[in-house]
Amino acid sequence: MEWCTKYRYKIFNSDYSKKICVIALEEAAKKANVVLLEREVEPEHLHIIAEIPLKVAPIYAIMKLKSVSAKIIFALMPKL
Repeated sequence: MEWCTKYRYKIFNSDYSKKICVIALEEAAKKANVVLLEREVEPEHLHIIAEIPLKVAPIYAIMKLKSVSAKIIFALMPKL
């Protein structure tokens, strides 16, 4: 999977923001019952290779990953 930041803003350019993103993705993966096999955070987008259980629809897993991680990122970095 790959997704971009809104308007491709480069918000993940510091080590702090990259760590926040990784932490948020790991927490979101736990809630969505998804195993993150690979992840790469770039300044304006990120790549994920994930293992999704057969009982979970892929679109639901993506929705859960994006929504939960966004809530965590905005909570920890409110000036975005």
